[in-house]
Amino acid sequence: MESSGERCETHSSSGRDSDQLHTEARHAQPVLCALEALLRAGHDDDPFAIVFAALHDVFAFDQVLVLAETKADSVHCIAAVPKELVGLGWTAARSPEQAADPASAIPSHHELDDWWKLPRDLISPSKPTLCLPFGMRDRQGLLILLRAEGKQDFDPDHVAMGQEFSLLAAAALAVRDSKKLETESRLLRDLAQELRQSGQKAQRNSDLLKGIMDLLPIGLTVQNESGRFILVNSAAAINSRLRTDAPAEASPADILSDDQAAKRRDREVDALTTGKLVIAEEKVGPTGERTLLTSHKSVRIFDETLLLSTSLDITDRKRVESELARERAPAQLQ
Repeated sequence: MESSGERCETHSSSGRDSDQLHTEARHAQPVLCALEALLRAGHDDDPFAIVFAALHDVFAFDQVLVLAETKADSVHCIAAVPKELVGLGWTAARSPEQAADPASAIPSHHELDDWWKLPRDLISPSKPTLCLPFGMRDRQGLLILLRAEGKQDFDPDHVAMGQEFSLLAAAALAVRDSKKLETESRLLRDLAQELRQSGQKAQRNSDLLKGIMDLLPIGLTVQNESGRFILVNSAAAINSRLRTDAPAEASPADILSDDQAAKRRDREVDALTTGKLVIAEEKVGPTGERTLLTSHKSVRIFDETLLLSTSLDITDRKRVESELARERAPAQLQ
C-alpha cells in the first residue's frame, strides 16, 4: 500500500512535470508564431527582421548580431541591429567540424573566442551577452544577443529558451537563401526569354536578308578561305547549278570542269592574298553558251577572311558585241 509520503512525492513530481510542460509550451508559442510569420513573409520582406522582433519580445536585448560561415574558415555578419555591423568579416580559428556543439547555448561570448575568433572590439566584456550557435546544412552560425552595460544579465531560463529560438535564425537564413535562389532563377528565366526573343529576331533578320539577296539580279556567293561555299543566292544558284542551301563542303570544283575550276581557284587565291578586286569573264552552261562577268573581293568579317563574289550575266551584251563585230568586219575589208 502506498504511503502518504510516497503520495506526496508523486503529487509533487506530477506538479513539477506539469509546470515544465507549461513552461515549454510558453517558450514554444513565440517560436511557432515567428515561424508562421516567416512562412507568410513576402519576397521583399527581410526574414531576420521578423526573427529580431520575436526575439526582442522575449529577451529584451539592445543589440543583435547573426554571424555565419560564408566559406571555409571565413565568418561574416549577415544581419544585425544596428545594421552598420552587417558585412563585417574575419577568418575563423578552426574549421566547421571543430566548432562547438550547435545545440549548446553559452551566456558569455568568451568561451567562443577559441573557434569563432571574435574581434575583441566587436563585443564589450561589460555587456550582458547570450551566444546561441545554430547550424544549417554545412554552414555554422552564431546568434549573439547583447544588452546595454549596467543592465541585468541573461539568466538560465534565457539560455534554455535561446536553444529553441536559435532555430529561428537557421530558418531565416534558409528563407533568405531560398529568396536569393528564387531571384536568381527568375533572372535566368528572364535572360533565357531575352535570348529566345533575340534568337527569333536574329533568325527573322537572317531570313529577311536572305530574301533580299535572293531578289538581286546578280549572283552572290560567299566562300571561306578553302573555297567552300557559305552562302549562295538564287541567281548564283541558277548560274552555278547549285542549290541555295548548298552544303558547306560544296565548292566550284563540284560544278566546273577541272580546267575551269583551276582557273577560278587561281583568281580566288589572287583575290584572297592581294586583297584586290579580281574581275574575269566565265563561260557557263553545258556548251558554254552563257557568259558571266565575275568579280572576287576578299573581305574580313570579325576574325574570319571570306571571299565575296558577284556574277552578272552578260550573255546578251556579248551577243550584241559579236554581231556588231561581224557587221564591221566586211566594211573593214573594203
